[in-house]
Amino acid sequence: MSSRNAYIDKVVKKFTDEITDCVFLMIQNDGTLKQEYEGLTRKDVEKHALNCQLGKRIREAFQLSNAGRCGQPKSTLISSYERHKV
Repeated sequence: MSSRNAYIDKVVKKFTDEITDCVFLMIQNDGTLKQEYEGLTRKDVEKHALNCQLGKRIREAFQLSNAGRCGQPKSTLISSYERHKV
């Protein structure tokens, strides 16, 4: 049973750690969301503002704490993101 709990903890940690990157990958790979994103982020300042707002909303929606920056996202929409923890 403890190995099952350890596995579950490992999966949850990985998800919360990478959740912001996962959301941006979803946007990047969804034609409709990507088109809307591009329409809202024509200028770099708009992109930064929207990305920050999305990151904050993700943290609030899942009641997560910040855990440090990741400078190597998989999504090309962002150059870095905040990792999270439960």
